[in-house]
Amino acid sequence: MIGIWRRRTSWLITLFVLLALSWIALGHRGSVPDSQRFRAVPFEGMFLAISCVFTNCQSVRNAYWLLMINGIGNVVVFAPLGASLYTSLESPEFSQIGAVTSAAFMGMVVSVAFEVVQIWIPGRVVALDDIILNGAGTLAGAVIASLVYRYARSRTQETLVQS
Repeated sequence: MIGIWRRRTSWLITLFVLLALSWIALGHRGSVPDSQRFRAVPFEGMFLAISCVFTNCQSVRNAYWLLMINGIGNVVVFAPLGASLYTSLESPEFSQIGAVTSAAFMGMVVSVAFEVVQIWIPGRVVALDDIILNGAGTLAGAVIASLVYRYARSRTQETLVQS
């Protein structure tokens, strides 16, 4: 009975995380001109921003902003999705690696869907690097959740053995 309750609760948490991500990714209009809305070359803007930071160019403040929001932000924002998906998928019938890879794949699918929808939102940027970074964030969240689960299980088994 507890297993069913945990599974249902974890799927509800995953739904909540997806709703929050939808609002973050799609809930506002952008301010990018139409000529700059599509970035097909992954990390091109990030490499330019890194170069700007090291050469101390005039737009160094904008470069830091791009690296923080686009780089770190995309990874961090999708990590909770990976953790909640892993928690939802984790079961005795499903291997730990299977749950991690499935969570990462589902995160990539969500990211691709967000990028496709952004095509129709004025001023929003559609970028391949967003999909890659979001997928990395989902994978990181799933891996962290799997490590926490493994640690918790080992602690529980140690407690049972000592009793």
